[in-house]
Amino acid sequence: MEEKASSSENGAKIEIDAKPPQESATSPSSDENKFDLDLLIDQIGPFGKFQLINYIIICIPICMAAMYTLSFAFTAGDLNFRCVIPECDAADPSYSEPFVNFTIPREKDGFSFCKKFISIANASDGNQCQPEFFDTSNAECCDEHVYEEGENAIINEWDLGCKNEWKLTLVGTINLVSHTVCQPILGYVSDRFGRRTTFILGLVLAATFGLIQSFSSSYVMFVILEFLAAGSGSSAYNCGFILGMELVGPEKYGVGNFILNVFFAFGEALLGVIAMLTKDWRWLLRIAYVPALIVIAYPWLIPESVRWLANKNRLKEVAEIIESAARMNKSKLTPAAVEMLNRAKSDGGTLEVKVEDEQEKELEETGLISVMKSPIILIRLIKCLFCWFTAFYVFFCITLNSVSAVGNKYVNFILICLIEIPAAGFSGKLMEKFGRRLILSINFIISGVCAVVIIFTANAPTFVQIILLILSKLCVTMALLTGYVYTAELFPTKVRLTLLSLCSTLGSIGGALVPATLHLEQYVDNLSLIASAVLTILAGVTIFFGPETMNHTLPDTLQEAEQIGKKPKPENT
Repeated sequence: MEEKASSSENGAKIEIDAKPPQESATSPSSDENKFDLDLLIDQIGPFGKFQLINYIIICIPICMAAMYTLSFAFTAGDLNFRCVIPECDAADPSYSEPFVNFTIPREKDGFSFCKKFISIANASDGNQCQPEFFDTSNAECCDEHVYEEGENAIINEWDLGCKNEWKLTLVGTINLVSHTVCQPILGYVSDRFGRRTTFILGLVLAATFGLIQSFSSSYVMFVILEFLAAGSGSSAYNCGFILGMELVGPEKYGVGNFILNVFFAFGEALLGVIAMLTKDWRWLLRIAYVPALIVIAYPWLIPESVRWLANKNRLKEVAEIIESAARMNKSKLTPAAVEMLNRAKSDGGTLEVKVEDEQEKELEETGLISVMKSPIILIRLIKCLFCWFTAFYVFFCITLNSVSAVGNKYVNFILICLIEIPAAGFSGKLMEKFGRRLILSINFIISGVCAVVIIFTANAPTFVQIILLILSKLCVTMALLTGYVYTAELFPTKVRLTLLSLCSTLGSIGGALVPATLHLEQYVDNLSLIASAVLTILAGVTIFFGPETMNHTLPDTLQEAEQIGKKPKPENT
């Protein structure tokens, strides 16, 4: 009969499975000087109360960080405006005036933003705001503009219409470029000083810069702070992902990833709600950024990454975290595991983190240079880079297009963001049933087809356009999430994170090109949608001819990675 014992530590009990070590399915290493972290994580349970509470605490600031990625959609968004008509406008002009009909030329989508009819009135004429005093066959550009009332963005605050509209595009580009620049820097800080430290530092800096940005007195000041605020907050998701996932069992990775994506999507949608309620870029930034300062309390609320602590040989702290998790989850630890924890707390300096010698030797032979010399791996990497570039480009393209699409821009934006929640759920289920490659290919192609249909249904009812945008966003989000898993499963362990980071960097570059593409639509209609359609259909076809990774164990060596798709391994029975 199985016996149970309990160990009391600071008044709290930890259950001990007193089954003899040789009978335990998870007995520790025979090497008494090895600290087996994987064994301890396995014993505290895959996803208990401890992990759930930590996830919720971590996801609150991730929800806020999601807003930083897309805040420029409203702070630097377009507004309706027209030229000032000196002969007609009062000292405090209004956007909607009856004289617009004979002073402003009409274009395809309404009255011109940047041109006005030339006045032919003489100085001696009395009331010069009459139709006969404007030459409707000749128009000229103007330098002053009147903006639609009811909303305050940087475009009307600093008169950035027409000749200065490129400055609006630059805001979005700088926001997304800041991720590419700052993530490697914050990655180094994370490796050097810890995941939790970087998580907190990045969010505190983002909140500080964002708050200062809301008091910007010039465009230059606004743009500099846009780079600093967005860049500082760019590591929040990655650090939060690591902090949350490292204490979760492999069989619950999908659940953990789903929770993170739900909160991230909710944060994006919340940005739309705040923008709709405030309609003022200064208050939008204050409400979005300031709450992130709650992370100042996080050193007392969440633990540091156990794997980072173990790599730094801070085993006493690791043992305390594992014990806390075991107590909260009411997990049963084997006597050998409890002894390992006690040794770590008393003489952790004599223990070493367990690493399999054979595995370590194999990994040493799998360097980045040797991987790049493999034609098979190199071709797969090129395909992945193209797919990541496409996924990020289309993801941001559809999201930003929702603001300028027909209908209410706030409602459109909120719906486009919320669709990421079912996308996260569907992608996990579908990729496990039908494989990564097929789901990637189909979702890319459907997203591209939707973009084509949108182009050719410009005169369709509003709800048709919105449904097509939502469907396209659903598919490209599923492709992006599936692509993350697919990429991780394709490459050897030692270079996996490096190549994932490379793909992510190229993806960020793709996203950074979206604002410029949207700006160029004043010269080429539907340019962003045309690019989206071409890229996604090509990506779908390209990835279809790649290998399938489902039911393959993660490759540790170059040889194992090259065999993926050639000799599928059967499922464990």
